[in-house]
Amino acid sequence: MEAVLEIELYDKIRGRLSDEGARELIRFVEAKLDNGFEARLDTLATKSDLAALKQELKQDITSLRQELKQDISDLRVEIARTESRLVKWMFIFLIGQAAAIISVIKLL
Repeated sequence: MEAVLEIELYDKIRGRLSDEGARELIRFVEAKLDNGFEARLDTLATKSDLAALKQELKQDITSLRQELKQDISDLRVEIARTESRLVKWMFIFLIGQAAAIISVIKLL
């Protein structure tokens, strides 16, 4: 396919340039295209690159899920502790309130 395009381009250019000029222009264009491709070759991802990235992302997601589960577990423990402290203080204030009410009733 590339050879056909190259021949067609050569035929079109040969009408305006000499044979040697047309060949030189085609060589120049090919060199520029090859250099442009090779310059960008390091930024292209291959299937193995994508597979490695996929595996790395799976490991990261698994790690994050484990960390999240641990954080949720720790948070539940902290909530339970806070709840028990609140119940303790509510009971203390309830006894104080009851003592105050009993004192007021005795004074009357």
